[in-house]
Amino acid sequence: YTLNEKIDHQIRKYYFGGRNECMEKLGRMKKGKYYYYDFTSLYPSCMVKELYPYGKMNIIKTPKKYKNKFNKKWFGFVKCMVKHSKEMLENRTVVPYHGIIKDSKLVFQYLEEPQEIVLTTEEIKYSIINNCGYEYEFLEVYNYKNKSVYFKKIINSIFDMKNQAKKEGKNAMYNISKIILNSVYGFWGI
Repeated sequence: YTLNEKIDHQIRKYYFGGRNECMEKLGRMKKGKYYYYDFTSLYPSCMVKELYPYGKMNIIKTPKKYKNKFNKKWFGFVKCMVKHSKEMLENRTVVPYHGIIKDSKLVFQYLEEPQEIVLTTEEIKYSIINNCGYEYEFLEVYNYKNKSVYFKKIINSIFDMKNQAKKEGKNAMYNISKIILNSVYGFWGI
């Protein structure tokens, strides 16, 4: 099943990719040891365990009385108006979680005025559970009945191929496996 062009464009418009942050500005770092942390095969490892939507999606227009109530049964994408709560704007104790495009750049800033964003239901759940300080007005839900960890079999198969190639010293096969493994997520997005 493929989304219609209008909805597909609307969802993709708010798909930004990964987030990367430096905890201290360069030039102001103190002397001492510093460590670089990386996560091996981040996207593939998430694809093995996370649920993904598939099949036909239905659009739920949120009734007025439920515009601020998140339904935990929703799964997919939600078009909503988002801003930080008054308390969060006064205290600014949490690093903003949702990104927006501003001046052609992805930024994570405090939202004083409501911004229209399309978020995944899982991002909204995370924000609510971790008290990220947002207020939501839910406009439309692109809800999927079907969800599965349907990447698990292919990711595990390629991981096995990569590990076997490494064991056998087959560098070319190892590198090919690694590239394919890291490309699965991108091709799913396309």
